[in-house]
Amino acid sequence: MLTSNLFRSIYCMALCTMLAVSLLAQTVPDSRGREFYFTFPPNFHENNNRDSLFIFIAAAQPTTGNIAYRNSSGTRINRVFTISDVSKVYSFAVSYRNIELGSAFNNTGSNQNGKVAPQSFHVTADQDIAVYALSYSNRTSDAMMVLPTDVLGTEYMVLAYNSDGLDKEPTPSQLAVVAPEDNTDVVITPSTRVLNGSMAPISIRLNSGDSYLLQADVSQAAPYNDLTGSTISTTKPVAVFAGHQRTVVPVRSSALISRDYLLEQLPPVQAWGRRHILTPFPLPAGIPATENDLYRVLAAHDNTAVAVNGTQLVVLRAGEIYEAPLRTAAVVEANMEVLVAQYKRSSSQQSTDLRISDPFMLVVPPVRQYLSSYLCINAQNYDGGKVYQQQYLTIICPASFVHTVTLDGQAVDPNRFLPVPTSCYSYAIIPVQDGVHKVEAATEIGIYIYGYGQADSYGYVGGMAFRKHLGEGGNIAFTMAPSFVHASPGDTIALDIHASSLEWQDMAAVSFSMELAYKFSWMTYAGTFTRGNVLDDTWSIEVQETEGDAPGTKKTTIVASGSTPVAQDGTIATIRMLLFMNTDTVYTPSLSASVNGDINCVKTTAASLHIGLSQCVINLSPIHYSGSGYGLGQVANASASTGVLRLRYSVGIEAETRIELFNSLGERISTLVDTVKPPGAYEQEADVSQYGAGAYFIRMVSGPYSHTLPIVLGSR
Repeated sequence: MLTSNLFRSIYCMALCTMLAVSLLAQTVPDSRGREFYFTFPPNFHENNNRDSLFIFIAAAQPTTGNIAYRNSSGTRINRVFTISDVSKVYSFAVSYRNIELGSAFNNTGSNQNGKVAPQSFHVTADQDIAVYALSYSNRTSDAMMVLPTDVLGTEYMVLAYNSDGLDKEPTPSQLAVVAPEDNTDVVITPSTRVLNGSMAPISIRLNSGDSYLLQADVSQAAPYNDLTGSTISTTKPVAVFAGHQRTVVPVRSSALISRDYLLEQLPPVQAWGRRHILTPFPLPAGIPATENDLYRVLAAHDNTAVAVNGTQLVVLRAGEIYEAPLRTAAVVEANMEVLVAQYKRSSSQQSTDLRISDPFMLVVPPVRQYLSSYLCINAQNYDGGKVYQQQYLTIICPASFVHTVTLDGQAVDPNRFLPVPTSCYSYAIIPVQDGVHKVEAATEIGIYIYGYGQADSYGYVGGMAFRKHLGEGGNIAFTMAPSFVHASPGDTIALDIHASSLEWQDMAAVSFSMELAYKFSWMTYAGTFTRGNVLDDTWSIEVQETEGDAPGTKKTTIVASGSTPVAQDGTIATIRMLLFMNTDTVYTPSLSASVNGDINCVKTTAASLHIGLSQCVINLSPIHYSGSGYGLGQVANASASTGVLRLRYSVGIEAETRIELFNSLGERISTLVDTVKPPGAYEQEADVSQYGAGAYFIRMVSGPYSHTLPIVLGSR
């Protein structure tokens, strides 16, 4: 009996609950860590004494740590922190003056564009922590998730936003680099002309804690220069930050006037992906839909084809972007690695009516970098009251797992989730309170965090994994190969079903369902199978052969399940088939497969096996099994008075042979013969004394032969 789909779904979900989190925690680096280096690119300030830089720290277990930072003179300041109550966030604030990098554009600090600067932060802790940073200026702020040093890289491509140069106070697209280690050589190749420079590559050497700011040139001749597409190559891992000092989104909008700071820490190219989920931002009350939020897709390689909801829209060169309005949830897929970000639009049309929300930038993690557990923070600041009056979480989850999502230990109502088109995902926008939040599910999910204030906002991703394999996770390729070089008709051959994936550990594969379809004139299931070498003793396999979907075909379904997730490429199962041949010269049986009941968006591919007569070295003549080689002798008016039924039958090729007795309702009531028989004619007796007189059926199955006859048992 095959395991039901419902049972497999429940089984998989229970196992994923227990296994996925522990697997990820043990083997996959993520956005939590024990050491962080970062800096703050320039915000736009108007001599507000309350403008500050904030650091928010959350921990899953009590810890102590240190926040060290340097000012523009290189003076180092230390602040020891302790987190005893993990339900609360540790918050640290310092004035931006001489701590934030200095801008050439309307900033009270010195101009540090194109110069090595000492300003940076270095956060360490005894246990893993999550770190978020917020740059606050009056109605001009944004925040970022800070990445630990163990996930930093040496190759980056910049995603920022266009300079805003037509206003009386022009502001630039910008980037910054921080080095955790001494003697780090950095080469920046700008995609546009930089301030006081050109587009020529820039080579610098940074020591531990050094920062380097680069801003785009802004002029009437080139008001919208954008550092997006710039490349950064280093000899040692670095932290890279990008965004904008203050801009309108969309930058060329004629209807909107409110501007805001954009800030994100960028992941290295090795952490990019090929599939991303976009979700719309909630529209605050009173905001007219005159302009749209935006998203951008940045290509790392030439000939990158980008599709949205299954429709290819553009082919990009390395460093090029695709930008479009963000109106509804969507799936962005590419044939090579891309970086994706969402941008909240400006909210206000006039300075006398400043609306809720404003621009922020949020880097969207690829699906393959989702986690199953998050410890995240909805940031808050006070400037004559709460700055961020509306706080949100967006949760992205496979539709079959929405009932497993919890927020701060409480189940999230599955009815809050809406479908993401052309995908197996759903998303929910959840209003929340300030502070630490814990989000968990029985599979990998995505989390976006953001908040709205009056003409102000912030946003960042709640966390992400850093799986460094290129290619998309959640894909398993199945292949089928024979274990023979030469074979003859009538041989028993072994077909190895092999499964491989780039990223087993983030899938927690605990069940497989595989279906082999074939013509019974070519082959048939020999009744034996073997558990594959990548499955341990916790795995069981059930196999069943049934009639195929087309006349003259059969199929064998193999269901494997276990409590130890597969973690390597290898053979899932070996199934033995009896090989026959008709007058065809070649035949291709087909293999299809699914993983975990296909309930958590795992994609599978399968290859077919090509078998030809050329592989046979002897006995190339076809074997016709419908002739005298097989037979079930007629048994008419058999008497039950003796309780013995005499069976006469013949077998053409050595195979497992079954003879079964059925009642008049078609119910199998007895198996009279069940053994492997070599070719030959047989006669034997079977005990039927327990059955009453009446009409019955007897069926023989041997290799490709199957035949059913009616019989009558007389009265005693």
